[in-house]
Amino acid sequence: MVKSSDKKIRKAIRKIYNFALKTSLDCFNLYFLNSKFNFMKLRILLVLILLINSKIIMAQQSVQQNISVLFIGNSYTFMNNMPFIFQEMAKAEGVNAYVDTVVEGGKNLLYHSTNPETYEKIRSRNWTYVVIQGHSNEFATPKTEIEQKSEVYLSRIIDSIRTNNTCTKVILYMTWAYKNGNKNWEPINSYEKMQKMVIDNYIWMAKDFNTILSPVGKVWQSFRQKYPDENLYFEDERHPNLNGSYLSATTFFTTITRKSPIGIPVKINIDPVIKQHIETQVFNLVSSKFPEWRNYPEEYPIEPGFDVVVVNKKGRIYNNSKDGIEVRYKINGSESIDEQEPEFTVPNRTNELIIEQTVGGVCRSVSLTRKIEL
Repeated sequence: MVKSSDKKIRKAIRKIYNFALKTSLDCFNLYFLNSKFNFMKLRILLVLILLINSKIIMAQQSVQQNISVLFIGNSYTFMNNMPFIFQEMAKAEGVNAYVDTVVEGGKNLLYHSTNPETYEKIRSRNWTYVVIQGHSNEFATPKTEIEQKSEVYLSRIIDSIRTNNTCTKVILYMTWAYKNGNKNWEPINSYEKMQKMVIDNYIWMAKDFNTILSPVGKVWQSFRQKYPDENLYFEDERHPNLNGSYLSATTFFTTITRKSPIGIPVKINIDPVIKQHIETQVFNLVSSKFPEWRNYPEEYPIEPGFDVVVVNKKGRIYNNSKDGIEVRYKINGSESIDEQEPEFTVPNRTNELIIEQTVGGVCRSVSLTRKIEL
């Protein structure tokens, strides 16, 4: 009886051998592919074929997730270029993140729900994620006011996002309280009271609209409690300083990529000790509690994968990816090749191939790049 592993070997050998025949390498007889062949001899012959005629490539490779993120908000979002700090963090961890913003200082959800530019940006591409941030006081108000105003405005924005692309994941940006609360209203006249109200109302909205929650405000609260001497505020005691923006960016990084933020090699001009403290707090409050923030893993993760055979300047790619619905390639920066297993010719004097495979699913894509020395 032929074992299943032997069947797999036979199938792989047939593919490679047929390719060799196609490129006029018919030095060997096909007798070893019939039912009587000896597998030890087959393996020896395969090694000889590969050494003499071809290169089965073992190459440096990197896997890159491709995402796009739109941030909708105000100065709490754009201070210190926070979205682009997130982008650099993602890049450092192998995530290719296209980032754009529609932001205006001091604005609230009413503004964005009636702003043509907000809807133009939403419609400009099929976003992987759209982040929505309300005004700093917007979710520190009575529930009746939220129901009559903010909830209505938020509904308009989210409906537009989901109409544009049903795959887009909406993330609500839970903000932080003022350093000493808002003295204009007794229920939020201290940091502790204002922060609790903001947290509770964002959790409520995330459940109502079935969105992910980026718990920046919760991490901010925990950081203040653990490190009271390390400041997150700008001099106005409301907006973030660079420490605060890094805390926000790190929370978004972990929320979106589901990767640990600890030790990310991103260049930022903050105290290394504070940077480490921020990353640790994000890990403790976000990475270990994804379900609490309505953040669940992909049901069917896409796995890219391919092999390459090169025989006398003739090459072929064999697709090994899983759970994708489309596959395309680029070879040394070529135009996209929309074939499952394309053949190609290696130009003369070419000593290196860079092959990028992009595997697309219903809602996202993943890329695998291999650098091949010939």
